[in-house]
Amino acid sequence: MVGICLTHKSSRKGVSVCKPLSAELDLEYYNLVLINPLPYRVWLPSVLRYVVSGTSPESNVFLPYDKLFASGKGIFVQGKVAMIEPGNGRKGGDVILENGSKIQYHILVLAMGSRWEGPPAIPTIAERVPDYVAYWQDNFSRANHVVIVGGGAIGTELCGEIKDKWPNKRVTLVHASIHLLNPTYPDKFRVRVEKGLEDRGVEIVLNDWLDFEGTGPQDSITVTTRFKHVIHGVDFIVHARGPRPNTNFVSKSLGAHVLSPETGRIKIRPTLQLVDYDDIFAAGDAMEWPEQKQAIKANKHGRLIASNISSMIQGFPLRQYKGSMEIILLTNGRNRGATYFDILSGVMLKDWLTRRMKSRDLLRDVFRQQQGYT
Repeated sequence: MVGICLTHKSSRKGVSVCKPLSAELDLEYYNLVLINPLPYRVWLPSVLRYVVSGTSPESNVFLPYDKLFASGKGIFVQGKVAMIEPGNGRKGGDVILENGSKIQYHILVLAMGSRWEGPPAIPTIAERVPDYVAYWQDNFSRANHVVIVGGGAIGTELCGEIKDKWPNKRVTLVHASIHLLNPTYPDKFRVRVEKGLEDRGVEIVLNDWLDFEGTGPQDSITVTTRFKHVIHGVDFIVHARGPRPNTNFVSKSLGAHVLSPETGRIKIRPTLQLVDYDDIFAAGDAMEWPEQKQAIKANKHGRLIASNISSMIQGFPLRQYKGSMEIILLTNGRNRGATYFDILSGVMLKDWLTRRMKSRDLLRDVFRQQQGYT
């Protein structure tokens, strides 16, 4: 979870923010503070390969925030936010961390991301991360038959990583829709993704559910889906169902009315401000907007928010978010994959182009550039 605070220089607490905001603002009068429970950023596109095979260097998965801020103009605070206390009549308010520390804000940006199941659910306590990674690497290696529940982007990419490392390992993917992914993408693309996995020997069970709630290593058990599809010899069950917004503390702090009752995400205006709070913005997975939740969109949100905060300080009108084109790049191991752009009547790219754009290095250079390492 990430909190970004902007405070007056008179504040006794340090505050920090992301690269676009540190480049946008004149910090003679304001501090910037980035709050995150881990001392580094986790690059989600690299996590699956790392926890399956360990072949991605740690620097492709974890990078600190020491070079993030433009010209070093920002402060990183390691901590987990427990509460937000609005100012009750004054501008801004306070962010309360779990350790009791209080950081005053003039403007607050909420960019907490999602709560994941399975391998992407990296612990928020740094000391637990090595054991967590070792758990997944060990159990993927030991298992003869892995069952993955959920055929979205995480589930499909996980299948490809396992088949890259162990081509003969049995992998079954169970998904609750008639095709993999979701209806945001056309059926012809979803079928292409299915064929790419089936060509590698992945067994796909569609339009069905696995109600067996157990997860982790199993003793070569037999499980039966809701519609009586029997899967034998299961050694490892991985839940890869869709993520959920990491917004519980927001409703506890500001009231349940700030969240969408349907999705649990933060209700916003087109300026990306909260509906009832001019001085609080939301970005990324946390915000309610009719689009797929992806890092490429969060970057666009961040740039708009940086611009709007600068405009707010100067008394200028704020820009509105118009949405983003739907794009998805799905890896199928290192050398295969499928890409879709929602332009014209829909553009699909083949294996070799997806390999060059993402599959081979998992957008490593993008990660390093965003963190200030290039």
